[in-house]
Amino acid sequence: MEATQIPTKYLLSKQQLFFDDYGRTGQNRPLKERFLLAVYRPDLPKGLRLRFSLGRQKQCLTTFDKGKAIECSAGYGWSCLKSVDEEGESIWWDLEKSREETEYHEPYLWISFSNITVKKAGITYLEITDKQEENCEYIPIIKAQIPPDILRFTPVAATIRKGQKAILKWETCGAESCVLNPGNHKVAACGTLEVEPEETMVYTLDAVRGQEKETKKTRVYLYEEVMEDYLTAEPDVYYRGSRLSVSYRIQDRKGTVDLTAQGAPVEIQTGKEQKEKITVSFESVERIAFSYMDQGEKKVRYLELCPDEEQVIMKYVVAAKKQDGEVKNMLFGMEWSTKGAAQIHLFVRAYPIGENPINGFKEYLITSTEEEGMISWTPDFSGHAMYFFFLRTKNRQGELKEAVYAYKDQQEVGSYDNLGK
Repeated sequence: MEATQIPTKYLLSKQQLFFDDYGRTGQNRPLKERFLLAVYRPDLPKGLRLRFSLGRQKQCLTTFDKGKAIECSAGYGWSCLKSVDEEGESIWWDLEKSREETEYHEPYLWISFSNITVKKAGITYLEITDKQEENCEYIPIIKAQIPPDILRFTPVAATIRKGQKAILKWETCGAESCVLNPGNHKVAACGTLEVEPEETMVYTLDAVRGQEKETKKTRVYLYEEVMEDYLTAEPDVYYRGSRLSVSYRIQDRKGTVDLTAQGAPVEIQTGKEQKEKITVSFESVERIAFSYMDQGEKKVRYLELCPDEEQVIMKYVVAAKKQDGEVKNMLFGMEWSTKGAAQIHLFVRAYPIGENPINGFKEYLITSTEEEGMISWTPDFSGHAMYFFFLRTKNRQGELKEAVYAYKDQQEVGSYDNLGK
C-alpha cells in the first residue's frame, strides 16, 4: 500500500463533498457540507485569498446565491474578511495575520468552511492565492451524490396482538426511490405504512439511487407467538468478528448464547441427553440457524440479521496444509463473504525466505469480482516463504476495509483487520 504523501503547503481534510437531490435530512433541510483546509508553514506576510468557482455548471462548487451562505473562519491569530461582487457573481475571503498576534507562531493554520450546499456531481477547485508571491494553487474537490441512507426504519409498536395493525415508519436520505417488502410496495423516501401481519414478520426497506442500494430490516412480533417462542439478537447489526448476544425460547428451553459473527457453531446442552441440545450457527450472511430435535424429528428455527454494510466484510477464513508433507506442495484455502462492497480485491503476497532470500515479493490476484466464495491456491514456487492473504474492499462511502492473515509456510502467525466502530 502506498504511503499517503502530505503536501508541502495545503491539505483538505475532506476532499469529497456530497449533495442530496432526492431525499432530505430528518429536519427536512437541504444537506449542508463542511471541510477543513490545513496550511502548512503559514509564512504568509500578506496573507491568503480563497475563492471557489460559483455557477450552475458541474465544475462549480454551488450557485452564487447558495455561495453567499458559505461561512469561513480561520485559526487563532488570523482575521478573515469576506467580499461579495454581486455584478460579477464572485465571492472571496481574504485572510491576514492579526497585527496584535504577529509574534504568535504555529506550524500550520486551520481554516474552516461550512454551510455549503453542493450542486451537481463533478470536480471543482478551491483557488488559493498567496498575496505575497502572487501565485495560485488549485486544490481539487470531488462532488458526489450522497449514497442512499436509511436514517430510521422501525414499527411504532414492535409487538401487537393477532388481528391488530402495526405502523411501519421510515426516514431516508439520498434515496431516489424506496421499496418495502414483503409486498413490493413502492413508497416515498419518508413515510409510514400500515400492515396487518398474520405471524411474526420481518420487513425489509430498500432505499435506491441508480445502482446503489441501502437495505434495513425490522420486525413486528405477534404477542401470542412472543409469549410462546422467540429469537432475538443484540445487536442485530453485525460485521466480521463482532460479538452477538442471542436470546432464545424454544418450547420449554430458553436462555442466552454468545456468538462470534461468522464464527464456529455453538452447542447448547439443554438436558442430560445428547439429543437435548440446540446447535446455533450462521447459515448465511443474513441468517442464524437454531437446530434441535423435537420428538425424534430435526427442526430448524431461523433468526434474520442485518449485516453492517459500512464494514463490508462479513466472513474471511484462510486455512493451509502440506500435501505429501512437502513445503513445495503447500495448499491454501480461502472462504469469504462481503455485503455492500464497492470494490473487492482478494490477493496474496509471498515473501520467499531461506539461505538465499529473494528481494521483494510476488503478488497473486485471486479475485476482484466475486462478493463471496471458496477457493484454493497453491504457490508456483518451492521453498519456505511468508504469505500475507489480503481481503481488501471499499464500502459505498469509499472507506477502505480489509482483513489480513499472515502465514509462515503452513503455520498461521498473525491476523489483522480494521473493522469495528
